[in-house]
Amino acid sequence: MKSKSRIEKYKRYGLSKEEYTKLITINDGRCHICNIPSKTYIDHCHKSNKVRGILCPKCNTALGFFDDNITILLTAINYLKKNS
Repeated sequence: MKSKSRIEKYKRYGLSKEEYTKLITINDGRCHICNIPSKTYIDHCHKSNKVRGILCPKCNTALGFFDDNITILLTAINYLKKNS
């Protein structure tokens, strides 16, 4: 059983229960990046607090480690292309 704090975490981001449920159902409960079904996290911009979508723990953490920096993410993509 999920704890009340986990279920109502969406309120921290100004979402209603209906908006949160819609975010989860948009991608059938799958991460919006890797498309793997997983425990869900609400992804949001740390500057504006705008909710972007639902992510799995790995993808959510990865964006955080890259500081949501598109340039660094593109550099990482290029690195992987060259070295895979």
